[in-house]
Amino acid sequence: MDGTRNSFDERLIETLRGLKLDDPEIRIIRPDGDSYRVMGVVISPTFETMDEGERQEMVWGRVLEMLDQADQDRIEFIYTDAPSERMSATP
Repeated sequence: MDGTRNSFDERLIETLRGLKLDDPEIRIIRPDGDSYRVMGVVISPTFETMDEGERQEMVWGRVLEMLDQADQDRIEFIYTDAPSERMSATP
């Protein structure tokens, strides 16, 4: 993993860890081996009582607040699942 990629991963993970979530599991995925674009996965019991819109608003609000435009442009999508949804289509 090159230094730029590792640094970006760390910034994104730290940004997502800053969310007020119970026991979050956070992963970064590179679709089709793309070294630039990423998808994120955030799984937390906190999401059990939230609809998808609320989850996305929470996560993207934090991303937009904490990361610069160049970092934001690298994020293709962030999955926000509750543990009960884990067996669904989340990569």
